[in-house]
Amino acid sequence: MEKGHDSVTISTVDTQYAPCACSPLGKISAVSQPYAQGGTPAWTTYTYDGSGRTLTVTAPDTSSVTRYTYKGNQTTVTDPAGKTKTFTTDAMGNLTTVTEPDPNNQPSGTLTTTYVYPLCHGARVPKPERSPGPGRT
Repeated sequence: MEKGHDSVTISTVDTQYAPCACSPLGKISAVSQPYAQGGTPAWTTYTYDGSGRTLTVTAPDTSSVTRYTYKGNQTTVTDPAGKTKTFTTDAMGNLTTVTEPDPNNQPSGTLTTTYVYPLCHGARVPKPERSPGPGRT
């Protein structure tokens, strides 16, 4: 809760937690948007799979849902407009590629960013390289 004085509006943000086998503290199930004292909160809600990975994030309007799917080392995020972004990791959990819609709506429809990790004093440092998707030059 924020408290103010004079002409400052007092607002509140609430967070709700749900039990989760993956975490003794549970996972966030809902977070409200800031709202005036005595007002009605608008909630963003979250769902998870049995491993604690996010499955959906639903905006307060309840029609805008972002979905997450998992397959091996790939995570695909589908936004409310139906556009997808796929993240791929290596065996160590390092991000290796991100494939996303082409913001210029080119025929191939996708761009891929590849991350390489050269050794630098024994540590791997990400070096992003962007390339067009299939069929792009």
